Amino acid sequence: MAHARLGDNDDLAEQEFRKDIAIEPDLADNYAQLGFLYTRAQKFSESERAFGEALRRDPRMAAARLGLAQLYFKEEKFAEALREADAALQLLPESQNVHYLRGRILTRLGRHEEARTELAAAQKAMDQSLGKAREDLEEKAIPTPELTHEPN
Repeated sequence: MAHARLGDNDDLAEQEFRKDIAIEPDLADNYAQLGFLYTRAQKFSESERAFGEALRRDPRMAAARLGLAQLYFKEEKFAEALREADAALQLLPESQNVHYLRGRILTRLGRHEEARTELAAAQKAMDQSLGKAREDLEEKAIPTPELTHEPN
């Protein structure tokens, strides 16, 4: 498989993450960010190594677990993808992203009933998130000035 080349911005981002790693080699997030960058560029072996480094530093890093699950899904390694998605779900039980990915993985594994349950959980989490965002916006609404003045 030919690998896509990192774009100019991605090259700069990679350089910055590498600098950050040199300064703080134990910070898992820098490795996870490299993993996402490499996944986007279809540099899958580099991505897997970067996520692995993140998880060696922080085994409970949900973002790295989810990133690895997404990577394995793209590579059609569905059993590995499900294992990592399950680990991410333990850390983020309400995550719409994790439920959605698990639903997609289970579909590809032919486990359709479980997939429907996961996709419904993803939809419920998304609806709750949107409802909360709507409530937050309504609380912060700025009244129209014409409506806040007494009529003359």
